[in-house]
Amino acid sequence: MKIRPSEWELLDIVLQVFREEFLPNISEDKRYSGLMVENALSIVIRQIKNKTENENQELSTLASFLDTEGSLMSLNRLLSERIRSGYFSKSLDNSEKLRKILFEITKSSVSESNPKYLQL
Repeated sequence: MKIRPSEWELLDIVLQVFREEFLPNISEDKRYSGLMVENALSIVIRQIKNKTENENQELSTLASFLDTEGSLMSLNRLLSERIRSGYFSKSLDNSEKLRKILFEITKSSVSESNPKYLQL
């Protein structure tokens, strides 16, 4: 049984209250700090909402590409080792697949930290 509200729903309530009740009343000298808090809360909410889906997608992609199973951390470690060793430099096809995978992983990360950037 799921307990409601979820973590991200609770944080969303905090963010909404902060935006509506606190941010408009913050003095001008504290406004920048208030905007940083608002942005940090927004990032955390997106990360919590997307964490499982993004991690499962990355895990599946890396397991398939590296042709092995393991945890996300171990697959990322293996990928890093292979990049450093020049493993993917041997084949243009593998280099292109690697570039696409790294691009998607980066895009997923940016979608959490700065989604407006992807709209440019």
